Amino acid sequence: MQDLGVSVWIRLKREIPGVDPLEVDGKLLAKSIDVLDRASRQLEVRPLSDFYSVSKKQALAELAGDELTEEQWEALADDHVWWRPQEGLASVEALLKWLMEHGENVDRRELVAQDLRDCRAVLEAAVRDDVEFNIAVSA
Repeated sequence: MQDLGVSVWIRLKREIPGVDPLEVDGKLLAKSIDVLDRASRQLEVRPLSDFYSVSKKQALAELAGDELTEEQWEALADDHVWWRPQEGLASVEALLKWLMEHGENVDRRELVAQDLRDCRAVLEAAVRDDVEFNIAVSA
């Protein structure tokens, strides 16, 4: 598969044993986020991009070109916004159903659906363990 660059994934507020959110590829999900957000509004669920949170402190350090250790980087992440996983799960489930029923024009629909199923698995674990989440984007 061609490297598409940007990836969307689920960030958990704390670790859940046996769950690795970074296993979600998320590249095709990122590529399709605009169409999925439009579908979310039609479905009256929160768009996935609304769950995005970036640490202002991390963003400023990145813009300044600071070279930080992983511990220093994580210490700057204290200002993320977190959401209840039930709301994210409702959005992902609605989008997955929409994609399979009406998403025939979505490029590589089955791979986007796989990203959504992978996100659903992470969010189901987050609901089970009562762990808040947000959406992260990496390049």
